[in-house]
Amino acid sequence: MVASFLFGRKHDLTLPESDIAGPGMAVHYKEDDSGRSHWHVIEDGSDPDPARNEFGPEHGLSRTLTGKRAGEPFFVRQDSVHQRTATILEVWSKYKLRFNLCMEEWENRFPEHYFLWKFSIKKDAQHEADFAEILKTVDQRIEETHKREEFYRTNPLSVTNFGVMLGVTVLDAVEHIGNQTDLPIRCCPGTDDDFQSAESALEAEAPLLLDGSALASLFMTGTYIHLGDLGLQLAVSEGTLHEYRRRYLEKLNSPREGGFLTKHGNRYVLLEETPEQVERRLGKFQAFLDIIVSVANVEEGMPLADLQRDTRQTLIGVMGRPSAETVAIAASEGFAVWTDDMCVAAFTAENTHAKRVWTDVVFRWARNRGRVSSVAYQDLVADLVRLGYFYTRVEAEILIRKAQQAEWSLADPKFASLLDWLGNPYTKREGIIAIAGKVLPEVVRNANSFRANTVVTHLLTRISTRRDGNLIIRTLYEEVDPICGIDVNTARTLKQLFQLWKNV
Repeated sequence: MVASFLFGRKHDLTLPESDIAGPGMAVHYKEDDSGRSHWHVIEDGSDPDPARNEFGPEHGLSRTLTGKRAGEPFFVRQDSVHQRTATILEVWSKYKLRFNLCMEEWENRFPEHYFLWKFSIKKDAQHEADFAEILKTVDQRIEETHKREEFYRTNPLSVTNFGVMLGVTVLDAVEHIGNQTDLPIRCCPGTDDDFQSAESALEAEAPLLLDGSALASLFMTGTYIHLGDLGLQLAVSEGTLHEYRRRYLEKLNSPREGGFLTKHGNRYVLLEETPEQVERRLGKFQAFLDIIVSVANVEEGMPLADLQRDTRQTLIGVMGRPSAETVAIAASEGFAVWTDDMCVAAFTAENTHAKRVWTDVVFRWARNRGRVSSVAYQDLVADLVRLGYFYTRVEAEILIRKAQQAEWSLADPKFASLLDWLGNPYTKREGIIAIAGKVLPEVVRNANSFRANTVVTHLLTRISTRRDGNLIIRTLYEEVDPICGIDVNTARTLKQLFQLWKNV
């Protein structure tokens, strides 16, 4: 009922509409002597519940009310000793009554669930609507979100932990953190041992069990369309798939028009989506679910119940039931776990003998074997870096291709984030030198002088923030002639750009 009335699906329902009291209707009346009001539901179904003010048609008061309309008086009691009268205020469908009671009582019955809030809008001195209370809730929500973001930033938490902390799905958490430029999505440490273990699992073509974070990565990057090309046996837990289906149904039943009230700086902003945008988003989600169901076996979550109680409660408390199911199934069935979440990976290693893979390494492996195209892989890496996935490996060819697509403009977020990756304190020095050594000459050859200067300045500034940044920059400067080869004009211009940035 809530979905039908609030989310624009009224056309799917046919409710009884009448102003005459009778079976299936709820009658609101007021006692004339006391002024107290009551609801009386003339229940047309079986087993009426008096505790819910439901009474059958044969009940004395039901018979008295039947056939009457709003405004008509009637006898609540009429005998030789005393007469009591009342007046009918309203006659509603019993469904309308239950819906309105849900609206009125939601905050009292479910105070921890902010699905439905009720506000009484007052008028200010100029008799205009005063939305101060509503705007205050926006401020409170944003402040609480910032506190949790700061907690995430300063602690070794993952997106799954963040989702549990906020009471949202892993996909919601990935979308939120991925849109914050200063928050990482902690995927994997990026050590050589991690890559070797993942690649050995892929070489053996072990069956892979995808968790919620892996599905979120695939959805956010659009890479789910290539799952059928991997040639790998895939599976997903029942609970994980259910979480995504539930989120899709929530979006399906949400308004086709409307928006989300938030704050940008000191201004309140309503972020709106057109009906066309909503339909495209829903179409993408439906296509995503269709592909997941077509390529992955659905595994029951019963192995979670077989874990020791303390272990089970810890897993659910830290990462939520769907991810806990994934770990338990992997332990029971021998899957390798496909997760883009450090926390899930750590609990998998602690509680199972299963190996772990993640999206970047899976598609790199598939690219190297010709199962997906280089373009598809390059697009994936660019998206992962833009969203802040740590750790993602970058190749010079990826950066150059995205730079060309962006026409060497830092206004393009994918190109800019790939350049920023070279200044990441965790990126290996050798990798920075090798990639920058290929990219820098291309900048000079292909970008106009303004953009070349902008890109080189940005790159060197980012690298300089590392502890070994000045050493890397000096090495690159000394390597300008070798990396440019016989192209002396490019070498001369590149040296000038280095010198403009800083006297090296």
